Amino acid sequence: MLQTIIEAIVAYAATNIDDLLVSLLFFAQAKSRKEDWQIVFGKYLGIALLTAISILGAYGLSFLPAKALAWLGLLPAWLGIKELRDKAEDKEAAPLGQRNWTAAVALVTLANGGDNVGVYIPLFAGHSVQELLLVSLVFLLLTGLWAWLGQKIARWPRLQAIILGRQKLVTAWLYFSLSAYIVLKAYC
Repeated sequence: MLQTIIEAIVAYAATNIDDLLVSLLFFAQAKSRKEDWQIVFGKYLGIALLTAISILGAYGLSFLPAKALAWLGLLPAWLGIKELRDKAEDKEAAPLGQRNWTAAVALVTLANGGDNVGVYIPLFAGHSVQELLLVSLVFLLLTGLWAWLGQKIARWPRLQAIILGRQKLVTAWLYFSLSAYIVLKAYC
C-alpha cells in the first residue's frame, strides 16, 4: 500500500509540475472566491478525465493514440488568440460573477495531460481495483494541494502585478507557449 501511495505521489508530481504554472495564470486573473472555486473545480474535472482516460487505456480500451492527445495542446493557443482578439477589440473584462473558469481550466488541464496519460497508463496497468482507488484518492488530495499552492503563489503582489499589469499579453503568451510545449513534447 505504501509503495502504491509513493508511486502515485511521484507520478502526479512529475506530470503536473507544468500544470502549476497554468494554475498560477488562472488564479492571478480570478477576481472573486467564486472564480477561485470554479478554477479548483476545473482542475479536479481535468485531472478526473485524465485519470479515467488512463484507466481505460491501461485496460486495453484506449481509443486515442498518445500522440493524438498532444493536438489537444492547440486548445490553449485558441484561448491565446481569443485573449489577443479581446485586447484588439479593447473589450472590458467580464463583470464580477459573469466569468466561468471551470470549462477553460478543465480543457487546458486535459490538453496539457498528454504526459499524464503516457505515465499513468503503464502505471495503472499493474494495479488492482483497490490500488487504483487508492491512487485516485492520492490524485484527489494532490489536486487540492496543487490548487492551493497555485492560488497562494498567484496572490504574491509582485507576481500578480506582472500578470495583471499586462494581463491580455501575458495570458496570450503563456497560452501560446503552453500549446507549443504540449505539441512539441509529444513529438520531440
